[in-house]
Amino acid sequence: MIFKEQTSSNQPFIVRLHEDYARYCEWLRTQPSPVHLKRAQRYRLTQLISFAERSFRNYKNLSASETLKDRVAGDYLDYLQYFLKARPSTVNKALNTINQFYEFVGIEPLRLDREDLPSLQPQALSLSQLDSFLSGAKSCDSIKHKAVALAVATTGIRASECIALNIDDYNTDAGLLTIKPSEFEGSRVVAVDEKTKVALIEWLELRKQKFNRLNERALFLNPQRRRMSSAGVNLVIRKIAQEVGLTITAQQLRDTFLLNAMQEDGGKPDSKLRFESVRVRAALTNSG
Repeated sequence: MIFKEQTSSNQPFIVRLHEDYARYCEWLRTQPSPVHLKRAQRYRLTQLISFAERSFRNYKNLSASETLKDRVAGDYLDYLQYFLKARPSTVNKALNTINQFYEFVGIEPLRLDREDLPSLQPQALSLSQLDSFLSGAKSCDSIKHKAVALAVATTGIRASECIALNIDDYNTDAGLLTIKPSEFEGSRVVAVDEKTKVALIEWLELRKQKFNRLNERALFLNPQRRRMSSAGVNLVIRKIAQEVGLTITAQQLRDTFLLNAMQEDGGKPDSKLRFESVRVRAALTNSG
């Protein structure tokens, strides 16, 4: 396994790194994660390998308190942060990916602190703003845009989770969406309300008529008849919000959903809402 032994040069370490990366990619191919997430994970690891290959540092001379895996990854994360000027969220995603890779290889995760993320305070909408957005979504001329906006606003799913949805992930009879596992959490099932259920059924009917012969299984498609992007989801939300005089992002809709759900649940620590519950509870506490 990589990083188990300190070598006399970097070369054996690089060779083993490539071997384990190849095995990891084969394993990743069998996982149910969305394609775009797998692509991002591979990219982060290839960037780590490329950094290690080009590094002038010899990792054989380490202090007793250091391990090779911590030193290499730590240098790489510093490179992301200080040389490439990556955002803290990007650094943390790289750290998550590296730790998943280490877990696959069978070694301990990194002993490194995560970067403090700025702007973690939820930016929830007021009830009147949310009502205005929902009214704008329900009256939207585009059936697809209506379905996308209501799905995000009424279920609290992320934009990345919305675009990862396939046709088979929506149970029309039960009104349930199955959310695929991501780097944030595992799979889960969320219920949609009546107006969102109607909007999704309308979109599925239209999608069947217009794209019946298309092999693409994505629930939401872009104008190029391919899977919609996160930027596309935010564009839909932004357009609908502008129609009612607001400026809104998908994350704000998610924050609003989470805060409202937490307040309805009394802000209890054992809330059924697992995702981002710590961040939401902190915001509720700070708001008095």
